[in-house]
Amino acid sequence: MIAKTNRFVLDPTKAPGIVADFVANGAGMADQPGCAGWYLLAPDDPNGPHMVVSLWESEELYQQWVGSDHFRKSHANIADVQAALIAPAQVESFTVAAN
Repeated sequence: MIAKTNRFVLDPTKAPGIVADFVANGAGMADQPGCAGWYLLAPDDPNGPHMVVSLWESEELYQQWVGSDHFRKSHANIADVQAALIAPAQVESFTVAAN
């Protein structure tokens, strides 16, 4: 199993709309083949980073999702997200060592 994280800091005045979009798009993650979990973490400090954590059965299934219609549709508002970012997003990959 692998984990993918996307860490990003949003302009606090734009965060509510962007977070609402993430929540709406995240609702379909449970139906994506190989997705074992999807979480949107909100910072306790409004100026802190948000993070999306997704768990996948394999890198191959994650890459299939990246090439899917669901991915394209859920990232259709990328210009709005980029305009709300205070710093570039950081995507990282992990192997789940224990559960």
